[in-house]
Amino acid sequence: MRVFNLIVKILESKNLVLYFSIISITLLVFGFVIWNVYLYTLGFIEDEIIKARFIITGFFFFFLTIILFSILKVLGKLLSYFFINIYCHANDFGLFFKKIGERMFKSLWLEFVFLFLIIWIIIYSVYIFPSIPLVIGGGQPRSLSFLVSDKGLGLLKSLEIKMGANAPNQTENICIAYEGSNKVIILREGRVLAINRDLIEGFGSLPGFKDVVLEPNCVAYARAWSRQGLSSQLKVFVTAIFNKTTNTLGIPIRVLLIEQN
Repeated sequence: MRVFNLIVKILESKNLVLYFSIISITLLVFGFVIWNVYLYTLGFIEDEIIKARFIITGFFFFFLTIILFSILKVLGKLLSYFFINIYCHANDFGLFFKKIGERMFKSLWLEFVFLFLIIWIIIYSVYIFPSIPLVIGGGQPRSLSFLVSDKGLGLLKSLEIKMGANAPNQTENICIAYEGSNKVIILREGRVLAINRDLIEGFGSLPGFKDVVLEPNCVAYARAWSRQGLSSQLKVFVTAIFNKTTNTLGIPIRVLLIEQN
């Protein structure tokens, strides 16, 4: 209800253009961050921030965030009612814990919200975003074929990307995770590739195979590679923090959490 009232106030405001600009920029930034978290887990980043897809992504993320906050707010009230009216009244320790909790939340609420937002963005980008269709702001891979120049045929064949039947310059349907101005990121079962956009003359689709087999596999590839990338980055981060701490303390211990082949 508060969100609806806020929207009404914005629409009735004389500074409608200003509010619209602020909202658009906010959605753009959130969309840009979500796409980059997702692409970073695949091993790439996007440095072009002005893209319409980022605004759509930010809008859908904001919509889901409102729903999540609403659910958490209801659960928080239920837990608070149970804790305050049942547990806290039953013993002095509960009352003491209640006062400490209230003081911490009042003084650190902004930090809690910021931390929650960071964790929620990572969870959304890795575990939810790859399964949401592009049309509503998600990052679900598409299964399309490349129309390639003679220059790119050798490269694609060396990467074991097959050509379509009776189409020497058109590949089979493949999983496209992202299309940028300079590169196209594709997902394979055993690898993630970034192809130079100059090698691609267009996109097509080979009917009959797309919906039956490949698209579910594309989503599965995106989930698997994204989660594996997040796990690897967390291991690198924990390893660096641990080794830096032991080095500062003068402890001759080194760990490597990343498996070496």
